[in-house]
Amino acid sequence: MKNLLIGLMVLGLTSLAYPQEGNGGIEEVVLKGVTLSPVMNSTYRNMVQDVHTAATVKHLEDAVASFDITLSPIYSAGAKDYRITFKNSDGKILAIFDGQGKILYSYEKYSDIALPPAVRQAVYKELPQWNLLRNDYSVIYESDKGVNKIFKIQVGKDNLKKNLKIDSSGNFLD
Repeated sequence: MKNLLIGLMVLGLTSLAYPQEGNGGIEEVVLKGVTLSPVMNSTYRNMVQDVHTAATVKHLEDAVASFDITLSPIYSAGAKDYRITFKNSDGKILAIFDGQGKILYSYEKYSDIALPPAVRQAVYKELPQWNLLRNDYSVIYESDKGVNKIFKIQVGKDNLKKNLKIDSSGNFLD
């Protein structure tokens, strides 16, 4: 028992003999070739996205929000606005930029994306025995009016089909 206590004391003292480095072992890492810059159209991005926005939609919206028209080869200092279309496999965005690069208007259209929980729950609550067949999601953004998000959903049961129109909060429209 005496040897066990002496062994534990020696073990405890050896851990004190080698203190950590003064800066806590934290080293600065420099990333070469990486440029950090603020998102140019963060107002647009904050209005069209929320925590439930599908990843593929976020990816395309982030590309639009960070696009700098002033660095584009089509940029001309005298032009009033620019219409640019962004596409991915699930949808597209038509964005209108002013001469300084601010998004004035955008129309987004996506097909068969993951529905936000509020929309899914509204459909299942209203039509519990029906199956989701397809959906279209559209977003209209206007810098002076805000954003409008609409889901057009087709559901089916047996040989029946219904078309639904729901906002992003799960409220039925029409």
